[in-house]
Amino acid sequence: QEIPVGTWRTHLSYQPITCLANTPNRLYVGTSNGLFYLDKESNEITVLSNQNGLKATPIVKLVYDSSQDVLLIVYEDAELAILKDNQISIISTLQNISTSFEKKIYQTSLYKNNIYLSTSFGLVVFSISSMEVKEIYYQIGMNASNLEVYSSAVYQNNLYIVTNEGVKSGSLNSKVNLLDFKNWGKITSPPGVSSTTPFMIASNNNQLYAAVDNNGVYQFQENKWTQIDSPPIHTISSFDFSVDQLTICQNENVFLQNGNEFILFQHDLIKKPRDAFFESTNRGWIVDEISGLLSFQNGIIDQIKLNSPAINSISH
Repeated sequence: QEIPVGTWRTHLSYQPITCLANTPNRLYVGTSNGLFYLDKESNEITVLSNQNGLKATPIVKLVYDSSQDVLLIVYEDAELAILKDNQISIISTLQNISTSFEKKIYQTSLYKNNIYLSTSFGLVVFSISSMEVKEIYYQIGMNASNLEVYSSAVYQNNLYIVTNEGVKSGSLNSKVNLLDFKNWGKITSPPGVSSTTPFMIASNNNQLYAAVDNNGVYQFQENKWTQIDSPPIHTISSFDFSVDQLTICQNENVFLQNGNEFILFQHDLIKKPRDAFFESTNRGWIVDEISGLLSFQNGIIDQIKLNSPAINSISH
């Protein structure tokens, strides 16, 4: 299609792909330049951009809450946006926080109507029902010092966080003030893991797991960590649940828990996986930093190609 003389057209690359979020009818995919979604029935792709209200800043996390039909978009610069009823609203609360730490988002977790963001400046609690940041737990370290929070999960009505002071937990009882550092208890780290070593945790509220690089996967039971049979763990990029099964992305492969075993996904297209979601052991999607969006169905892995250049370009 021709463009008027004297004007320029920007061709944005949607590589690398960084994250995904599954919804009943769509698969949302975050990229370095925007957001697109795959219609799971028709396999059609729709691209969203700044014309839809998105920023040009890279998207690092997507979180979907089915109870409210809301997608939370987390940008690299710690700004948040909400996609609801096909409308995008920007939330700039985190950008306004004054801190000496670099504003970096490490991980997100969802529990009931709250999304927990583990960040370089503490734990952010985003309320989906009120569409605003509800609390920021940052001065909860020793003697009310600032904490870096690498990962979080809710298990048996307790909030667990992995920090630069080790693992801590606090009760979600409404009478407990988690802004007070005295209400956070210290939890022993997995065996052989230094209290200052960052690692990831994930929960489906019935089970709490930890994935430690070059160590393994642990389950938390009766106030202690027990290592489970799991594949070799190294350079983890994501650790979460697909429905009720653990999903692990690391260099060159993806693992999906299936009962007491883990299914290994290896393929020439799986080079640097960043995120994955499986509806079952026979159907799922993987976002790969190099290969883009991959689909898995009945044992076959395919590349879903997006009509965009490999790099940003401008044409006259």
